Amino acid sequence: MGRIVNNFGNPIGIDSGTRVLETIDYAHHEVHSGSHYFAGYSAALTSGDVITVGITTPNTTKWDHLLLGFNSADEAYFELLEDVTSFSGGAAIIAYNNNRNKQIENPSGTVLIAGHTGTNLITPTGGTVIYAEYYGEAGATPSRSGAGGGNRNDNELILKQNTNYLLRITDTSASGNNSSITLEWYEHTDKTD
Repeated sequence: MGRIVNNFGNPIGIDSGTRVLETIDYAHHEVHSGSHYFAGYSAALTSGDVITVGITTPNTTKWDHLLLGFNSADEAYFELLEDVTSFSGGAAIIAYNNNRNKQIENPSGTVLIAGHTGTNLITPTGGTVIYAEYYGEAGATPSRSGAGGGNRNDNELILKQNTNYLLRITDTSASGNNSSITLEWYEHTDKTD
């Protein structure tokens, strides 16, 4: 049997024991190549408190392909703003390379800041809300009154280059709760053909 190759002339792997095609998805490939990153921020909130995470994407052709997650133990409101003009406040958070052997040689080009009420809360100027969702809120669709929740988008969001984004969780519960924002992304230059 001859060697099987893909359209780029690269060999396609076949398991020798089962003769099953060996594949990994593209995001997994980015982990191995050292271009996949993760970061997160969490805080214990009291009623009305806010968590904020600011993202500034690099001004290069390497675009961020983002999977976004957020959780709240009780009622909360989540927002994603795009085209934020500027940030006031916030403290740097580290973007970790999923391939721990590549952390130093291939750091992320994305700049992250975070804070919460009373500790480096980010106040944005401008921006358009491109996604919003309530959790545990009476009247929310679907109604989840009295419970928290979370979400992780399964479809990656390709962020615009050289753009500021703000992620914000506002505690809308009567007694406060623990909330968190998690980010996973890879940085990839689109192919033109």
